Amino acid sequence: MATKSSPNLNAQFNVGEESEAEPTKPKTYKIFIDEVEGLPNFEVVGVNGNITQIQRGVEVEVSAAVVGALRTAVKAVYVEQFDRDQGKNILVERKQSSIPWRIVG
Repeated sequence: MATKSSPNLNAQFNVGEESEAEPTKPKTYKIFIDEVEGLPNFEVVGVNGNITQIQRGVEVEVSAAVVGALRTAVKAVYVEQFDRDQGKNILVERKQSSIPWRIVG
């Protein structure tokens, strides 16, 4: 009975050889989350199972993934607006950030 030989993993993946390229540092941003009366002094942001607790009122450095999560954290706010066609006030949905934050550097 013939047996198959396993592939040479050392040749395939160049085990033991170091890469000449330096590892790239993930992109980070300095952000500021506003303090809001009645809310905790921190905000919790989760990205792919990684949880980051960010203090409000302090400039902090976070990953680009956290900034992406903050950008997509929106809530619907309904405002009353006069509709000329219907001749009455209607509620119109407006999207706004659910967390008051900004990039500072």
